[in-house]
Amino acid sequence: MRDNVGRFCESVHTRLEALDGQMDALKLNIGTTWHSLQEKLKEVRQDHEASRQLVADARTSLESWFGEQQIESQGAIDALVKNHDVKQLAARAQKAEECAWSAIQLAQASIDDAEWMILEAISAKLDAEAVTEELPQ
Repeated sequence: MRDNVGRFCESVHTRLEALDGQMDALKLNIGTTWHSLQEKLKEVRQDHEASRQLVADARTSLESWFGEQQIESQGAIDALVKNHDVKQLAARAQKAEECAWSAIQLAQASIDDAEWMILEAISAKLDAEAVTEELPQ
């Protein structure tokens, strides 16, 4: 059983490291050329559209889990442990793990949205600067 916990924690760590790497890549994208920026924007928009349903499903899963948590009492959990109801406890653990992955998916989507908006802001500022430089003084 401890191996399962260790593997889960290692998987979460790996996924969070990937998110950290994505944030580092975003920092590098900030100084790119206008054409590179437009290509990256197109890619980010397509990724956003492709992941829309996955994000909606993850959000629904988490909302469901939060609702279940409000109903489930600590006494009920203690009773499962006391009665050694391994099947119910394993199902509860599996659901919690699935929700952890859903939460990470939502974090990923939030980072993706932030990247998109940052790139849009940079693009808009570059457009404004280009027009300003063209105006007669």
